[in-house]
Amino acid sequence: MATEVELKAWVRDQAAMQLLLDRICVFEYEYTKKDIYLHGPGGRPEESWAHWNGGPGVAAGADGTAAQLQESCAVPMPFHARDFRLRIEESGATCTFKDRRLDQGVEVNREVEFSVSDAPAFLELARRIGCAVFSCKVKRGRRYRYERDTADAARLPLVIEMSAIAGLGVFIEVECVVDDPALREAAEHEIRYFAGIAGIDSGDIEATPYAKLLSDRGVNQCSEIAELSGGE
Repeated sequence: MATEVELKAWVRDQAAMQLLLDRICVFEYEYTKKDIYLHGPGGRPEESWAHWNGGPGVAAGADGTAAQLQESCAVPMPFHARDFRLRIEESGATCTFKDRRLDQGVEVNREVEFSVSDAPAFLELARRIGCAVFSCKVKRGRRYRYERDTADAARLPLVIEMSAIAGLGVFIEVECVVDDPALREAAEHEIRYFAGIAGIDSGDIEATPYAKLLSDRGVNQCSEIAELSGGE
């Protein structure tokens, strides 16, 4: 099962960051990602950000962010989050759910995802079994690939995405997906190395999940996603 290691940060100067990425990375393509967040029967949106580091009551990382997110819910949570995401892109749709951990701003997630051939039908099925949409976002941006050219590195390729989200701002995400848990530490090292050369300030690293950022700012872009037409 894949482990996703990821760092997310705010971008203060989009033009400067794009120039840097164009110079040190390999550009792959532009994208529009329509993300629909759902919770299972009896679930609540708060579960999406209350399950850092394995679940409520599990010790957080050194920065304490996980504990703060859990405490902000102020209500008991089931051990496993019941939220999931349907992502719709030009190439198709994917359903994803994660068990999240946080290590000093870097996410280390057990990630499960599978392709969805018919997004509207999947959403209809989800509603019929009691699931509900609680948030949406639309990310538009550019995807890059980066790999260090040195014999000392683990030579783990990174995926770099810079995305604009209306109502929130611009973010850079640095991600490495590994199938071997033994490579997790090396993936974290490569991500932190890239953050250094890209000039990502520690104060710009954002540990809060997108779902909570959207909720805190009252941002919901469900009206922009045609696949949701037909009501909930």
